[in-house]
Amino acid sequence: MGKHIFEDAVRLPRWAIVALMAFLVILFFVGPDMPNSGVVQLETILVEVNGFLLAFISVAFTGMVAEIRSQSDLAVEQRKKLSKRIRVESIRGFFFLIISLIASIGVVTNAIAYPSGHTPEYFAYAFPVIFLVFGLFDILVALVAFLDID
Repeated sequence: MGKHIFEDAVRLPRWAIVALMAFLVILFFVGPDMPNSGVVQLETILVEVNGFLLAFISVAFTGMVAEIRSQSDLAVEQRKKLSKRIRVESIRGFFFLIISLIASIGVVTNAIAYPSGHTPEYFAYAFPVIFLVFGLFDILVALVAFLDID
């Protein structure tokens, strides 16, 4: 099997998390604030997106692993390797999407607890979206691994 562009990119989230969290902390102190009523509407949309993606991962990746294991034209080691790679990436994606969902719910809880307050815009938007992007990246890596069937 040839080397793919995503094999080296799998290590990206570790460094990107550190860089994006540092960027988020900087923006937390510098960025504008938004009223908490707007935060609730924004986070409701993010919670819906996370729920949809979590359902997608649980159904789609179960089917992909089952199809790879049923391929009779692949060598046993190749089937095991592809199956393991898809399972690992789907678990990573699931983990990041769960973290994004928890972050969204935490921001909504804070906004509801203090309705007359303000929340930094970058904290309300960027904090959950960072983990959502990492989850989507892992979904993409797993889909690319699924294309390695031939």
